[in-house]
Amino acid sequence: MILRIVFPFSIFVGLCSAQTIDQRLDSVNLDSKAPEHAESAKFGIRPFQFVSEQEGASLGFRFYQPDSFSPEEKLPLVIWLHGQGGGGNDGRNVNIKLVRLLIGPEADEDTKCFLLFPQFQKGDNWWHYYDEKRGDQTGVAGAMVLRLIDEMCEKVPHVDSERIYILGASQGSLAQNIWFEAYRNRFAGSVQFAGSNPVDRLEKDWMIPTWVFYSSDDRVAMQSNITLRFINRMKEWDESKIRVTQYSDAGHGGTVQKGLSEPDWIEWLFSQRNVKDPVIDEKKWAWIFYGNG
Repeated sequence: MILRIVFPFSIFVGLCSAQTIDQRLDSVNLDSKAPEHAESAKFGIRPFQFVSEQEGASLGFRFYQPDSFSPEEKLPLVIWLHGQGGGGNDGRNVNIKLVRLLIGPEADEDTKCFLLFPQFQKGDNWWHYYDEKRGDQTGVAGAMVLRLIDEMCEKVPHVDSERIYILGASQGSLAQNIWFEAYRNRFAGSVQFAGSNPVDRLEKDWMIPTWVFYSSDDRVAMQSNITLRFINRMKEWDESKIRVTQYSDAGHGGTVQKGLSEPDWIEWLFSQRNVKDPVIDEKKWAWIFYGNG
């Protein structure tokens, strides 16, 4: 009698390795000259360069993708925007606490995702504006991040274009509502730490589900009541789209660390989905990123 052991076919074909981002996108190259960032490298996060023909410039970023996927698996793309002091190409823009929460050894299987950490050069910004001390701040990096996201949605088959999530701290938080003006319906959910921009030109239909973390002793987040103005406006429009966690003594940097440690926000974020088609407002895009118009 011959004993035949039949293994499920899925054991052999249920998981497949995926091409790396530079193999998928002609505009992306592995950045072999980028300084090593040992902490992020331990998690398989690697440095790349995105070359944008439209901007005639390049953007450095660190990127993580899971080692393998089931054939039809679609995963969220999570973007982290660093603050003003995170510019350069040294990898300091990678938020290691966020990395551990989403893909670390103790992370939940439900948080499997792609991670994108763009980094603008020192002296640049996520949007164009004029600063009396620093002078003209270019916002080209912001435009390039959005173009990179578009290419990933189009050419990386396992990226779920309905679950693009954006997070950020300080300047990277303030940038988000400005981006939503220029590019509507691109993101499914937003988490803003230590500063939210009220953006007087915002309209109800542009806004996405947002969780705001701020501290009342944070001089950045509370400057001209910018964060409270945004929260109040969101509550007036649709209270179901805004969640708020307030501290009294966390300060600026402390808000980020305490906020990331809070329960529930990850599950909430990963439950958000956008089914609307993304729409670029060309006039606002030109003004927000290039200062034209």
